[in-house]
Amino acid sequence: MYGRVERDMRGRLAPGQDLVVAGTIGLRGAALLARTLDTRLRERFSPEFVERAQALDQGMISGAPDGFEKFGATECEEVSEGGVMAALWNLTGAYRVGMEIELKNIPILQETVEVCELADVNPYRLMSGGCYLLAADSGWALARSLQAAGIPAAVIGRITKDKKRLICNGDVLTYLDRPQMDEFDRIKEQMGGNCDERENFGCHREEQQD
Repeated sequence: MYGRVERDMRGRLAPGQDLVVAGTIGLRGAALLARTLDTRLRERFSPEFVERAQALDQGMISGAPDGFEKFGATECEEVSEGGVMAALWNLTGAYRVGMEIELKNIPILQETVEVCELADVNPYRLMSGGCYLLAADSGWALARSLQAAGIPAAVIGRITKDKKRLICNGDVLTYLDRPQMDEFDRIKEQMGGNCDERENFGCHREEQQD
């Protein structure tokens, strides 16, 4: 079943348009994970790498979604809970259109990749923040305009008419699944969920003494 998503139809999204990611995915979740897994990270990586990983959320772009209109975007979805896959589901579900994206084109930093591999989480389903999924008639023109303004951007795919939501990873073709629990929340749950606030989840759990 396709599943319609209830969402404000602020702009325009139509078959033939390009999909663009402004920013890089997973920064918020990766930074929180890096601060939580400090000891494990330092066992594997240099102090400089750990410091960069723990400060990833300082590199998030800021701005209101409608601010991208001046660059040529016709619609915008913030990449937040559930990561870029949830954003793709929500945007295409609201307009009842299909999509075809190339996974390798989604912008992600190496620090995010390494932290996610260590924590065994999927970076494409990890909270981002300061990252946006955009639609445009010319994704390449939009990406160039964003890059000229100092905002990382990449064309990741296009909107299609047939409502299939396809993800290409080289020669492997899969379908987009419904949003799942955010990977950060999954890890937090596995660790016992001792921290009430995400902002405080950088704390380290003390081992109980006998």
